Amino acid sequence: MPPEACETTPLPEQTATLISLLASAVGRDETLAFRDCPLTPQQFALARTLAKAGPLMLSEIARVCCCVPANITGLVDRLERKGLARRLSDPSDRRVTRVALTDAGERALAETTARVSPRPSRLVAAISGEEMRTLVDLLGRLYLGLDFQARGDAASGERDRSGDRQTQEEPGWTGSPAPA
Repeated sequence: MPPEACETTPLPEQTATLISLLASAVGRDETLAFRDCPLTPQQFALARTLAKAGPLMLSEIARVCCCVPANITGLVDRLERKGLARRLSDPSDRRVTRVALTDAGERALAETTARVSPRPSRLVAAISGEEMRTLVDLLGRLYLGLDFQARGDAASGERDRSGDRQTQEEPGWTGSPAPA
């Protein structure tokens, strides 16, 4: 945003514009970073989750990845077709199916990690650790505020017809920044 525009543009509009510009730049950077990788950004997130937590049920993956189960099913199907993941029967309950990475999936994760791991540090190189913590806190609060506005009365703590308070936990944001 040119400095002269900042002098006359209201602060909320400046903020929204800068967030939009940053989101576009991060999206372009992600596209370039993943261009020659064996995993897409979504597959990468799923593979990291499985590598960290071990075999998980689809519902657990959806919760951890903040995604609807139907999307996870399609994502797992694609990884399975590529030989990067497999479905396993749970030994303690035959009705339960878990998903795990194959050896090829672990190799694809390692290759993708090596290629994209410098990205986050590059993106925030211009600010200090304390500024990052502040930014994470502020962006998290903005995210929660937008999400609650989008979900309407139930999410904002309004009462339903029975008089019970209706609130929902936000699965994707804890409200506190991670340690630097």
